[in-house]
Amino acid sequence: MIQVYSVLGGIPAYLEQFDPDIDVATNIERHVLSKGASLYEEPESLLKQELRDPST
Repeated sequence: MIQVYSVLGGIPAYLEQFDPDIDVATNIERHVLSKGASLYEEPESLLKQELRDPST
């Protein structure tokens, strides 16, 4: 649980996407590091919400 919390920060929407039957490393590969995965685009999306011009 500590590893999952460390990666996802305890955000419920992110936690729902991780499969508890699969190890943490595989979940990270599938849901965070794979292009097109649900959490792959999340950092850019969050920056766009917080900043008007993310290129600066």
